[in-house]
Amino acid sequence: KFTLVSPEDKTLVRQDNNLVLGVEAPEYDHYHGVDGTNGNPVVWTAWNGTTDLENGAYYLTGNVELARGITVSGDAHLCLNGFKIEDAVSESDMHIVFRVVDEGSLTICDCSGGKTGKVTTSKDAVLFEVNGDLTLYGGMLQNLNGQKERVTLSFPADSTGSFTMTGGTVTAAYHAMNVDGSAHIS
Repeated sequence: KFTLVSPEDKTLVRQDNNLVLGVEAPEYDHYHGVDGTNGNPVVWTAWNGTTDLENGAYYLTGNVELARGITVSGDAHLCLNGFKIEDAVSESDMHIVFRVVDEGSLTICDCSGGKTGKVTTSKDAVLFEVNGDLTLYGGMLQNLNGQKERVTLSFPADSTGSFTMTGGTVTAAYHAMNVDGSAHIS
């Protein structure tokens, strides 16, 4: 055990996964709890939809058009920040927009004042395939495709995933949720 003391006029700043003595504390662009409130705040990293989501807290700085499906592994948090994630995958066949894998966890919130953030598709797609855990604190999950097999939330036959919703909205043109496997819904 050790104690790290910095000089009065300097602060410790995280830089490239190292602690560095800085002249002043950084100002964070996005700082709040994983549920969208100020409770237990974390520092968020801007996300533009081009990478899979792994361990970390991510937020949108503008609307995002996804050109490919996103895999969620590890413990990931996503703040919609009042913006929209839209499925723009060019595949003509059915596809999965977000896949939360076994042992993966995705928490979605929307800290914006108008709570206008959403994840949406109107394509031949399943919006979220959940094999791990999905928690919705805020925002809208929306599948506008009217085909009966195209759902907003899907739990495959071998899934033991869970979905917890304490806020937000889940909508679909046909089915909002399909559970083929074992799922815990609360």
